[in-house]
Amino acid sequence: MAQQLKRQENLVTVARAYGPMEWALAASFLESANIRVWTFDQAIASVSWDKMIAWGGVSIRVPASQADAASALLDGFSPVRGRRAVDRLLVAILVFFLFQVPPPPSGFFHQRAPAVSGKETEDTSREP
Repeated sequence: MAQQLKRQENLVTVARAYGPMEWALAASFLESANIRVWTFDQAIASVSWDKMIAWGGVSIRVPASQADAASALLDGFSPVRGRRAVDRLLVAILVFFLFQVPPPPSGFFHQRAPAVSGKETEDTSREP
């Protein structure tokens, strides 16, 4: 248990993904560059995908020692959807009205300044 807590203290959130395609592509993209990746909440997202926006998406975390490399790689990363936005909107509206099923969430948000989990940070906003 202590080892697991220590491991989590060293993890840095570098991105958040809201769709299964986005988090799978981002994780495999980072892993192909030999960066260790942990995705949190992907099991909940795969079961209850309609609530992913409310839960804050799937956080993609890497070790703090690899955070700068992961952040630099994700600057150029952009998962692309195949259909045009208007076509997707029309299909989503049609499916919602026919079956009362909301469209699946999508989106990928790269955090430029990684947030370190488990560490207290100094308040540098005040001047002495």
